[in-house]
Amino acid sequence: MGKISGGSVKGWWYNPRTGSTTEIEAAPNQGTREFTCPSEGFGSEWVLVLDDSSKSFGAPGRKR
Repeated sequence: MGKISGGSVKGWWYNPRTGSTTEIEAAPNQGTREFTCPSEGFGSEWVLVLDDSSKSFGAPGRKR
């Protein structure tokens, strides 16, 4: 945390196989935080995407 601009971050888990996203709760942009992906095991591939909450970016994988 702290490498992205802003006081808080908004995040998503993005599944590149299906294009689906799972939104995660906004978090303060400081200290250390552990994120747990929605599923594990064979065929479960997730990418954690974190953005500055104040930028109002949409979910990853969606056309803007």
